[in-house]
Amino acid sequence: MIKLRDLIKEEHNEHENDRDMVTGVAEILLMVKDKENRKEIADNMVNKFKSENVIFDKDEFLKMCGY
Repeated sequence: MIKLRDLIKEEHNEHENDRDMVTGVAEILLMVKDKENRKEIADNMVNKFKSENVIFDKDEFLKMCGY
Protein backbone atom coordinates (compact mmCIF):
# COMPACT_ATOMS: atom_id res chain seq x y z
CA MET A 1 0.00 0.00 0.00
CA ILE A 2 1.26 3.46 -0.89
CA LYS A 3 1.18 5.93 1.98
CA LEU A 4 0.32 9.53 1.21
CA ARG A 5 3.44 10.85 2.89
CA ASP A 6 5.60 8.74 0.54
CA LEU A 7 4.22 10.61 -2.47
CA ILE A 8 5.72 13.93 -1.38
CA LYS A 9 9.12 14.53 -2.92
CA GLU A 10 11.35 16.06 -0.31
CA GLU A 11 14.25 18.23 -1.38
CA HIS A 12 15.78 19.08 2.00
CA ASN A 13 15.81 17.34 5.38
CA GLU A 14 15.16 20.68 7.08
CA HIS A 15 11.70 20.67 5.53
CA GLU A 16 10.54 17.44 7.17
CA ASN A 17 7.60 19.28 8.72
CA ASP A 18 6.55 20.55 5.27
CA ARG A 19 5.92 17.00 4.10
CA ASP A 20 3.86 16.19 7.17
CA MET A 21 1.84 19.39 6.82
CA VAL A 22 1.16 18.90 3.11
CA THR A 23 0.15 15.29 3.69
CA GLY A 24 -2.15 16.35 6.52
CA VAL A 25 -3.82 18.98 4.36
CA ALA A 26 -4.36 16.42 1.59
CA GLU A 27 -5.89 13.97 4.03
CA ILE A 28 -8.27 16.64 5.31
CA LEU A 29 -9.21 17.65 1.77
CA LEU A 30 -10.18 14.07 0.99
CA MET A 31 -12.92 14.49 3.59
CA VAL A 32 -14.55 17.21 1.46
CA LYS A 33 -17.29 15.37 -0.42
CA ASP A 34 -18.04 18.04 -3.03
CA LYS A 35 -15.35 17.66 -5.70
CA GLU A 36 -15.62 21.27 -6.91
CA ASN A 37 -15.13 22.60 -3.39
CA ARG A 38 -12.24 20.20 -2.80
CA LYS A 39 -10.54 21.30 -6.03
CA GLU A 40 -11.00 24.98 -5.16
CA ILE A 41 -9.57 24.47 -1.68
CA ALA A 42 -6.66 22.42 -3.05
CA ASP A 43 -5.82 25.16 -5.55
CA ASN A 44 -5.95 27.75 -2.77
CA MET A 45 -3.65 25.62 -0.64
CA VAL A 46 -1.17 25.29 -3.54
CA ASN A 47 -1.02 29.10 -3.71
CA LYS A 48 -0.61 29.34 0.07
CA PHE A 49 2.18 26.73 0.08
CA LYS A 50 3.99 28.66 -2.65
CA SER A 51 3.62 31.99 -0.83
CA GLU A 52 5.05 30.41 2.34
CA ASN A 53 7.93 28.69 0.48
CA VAL A 54 6.74 25.23 1.45
CA ILE A 55 8.64 22.55 -0.43
CA PHE A 56 6.15 20.24 -2.13
CA ASP A 57 5.32 18.73 -5.49
CA LYS A 58 2.13 20.31 -6.85
CA ASP A 59 1.20 17.32 -9.02
CA GLU A 60 1.70 14.86 -6.19
CA PHE A 61 -0.29 17.04 -3.78
CA LEU A 62 -3.21 17.26 -6.21
CA LYS A 63 -2.99 13.49 -6.75
CA MET A 64 -3.22 12.95 -2.99
CA CYS A 65 -6.30 15.21 -3.00
CA GLY A 66 -7.96 13.03 -5.62
CA TYR A 67 -6.97 14.91 -8.78
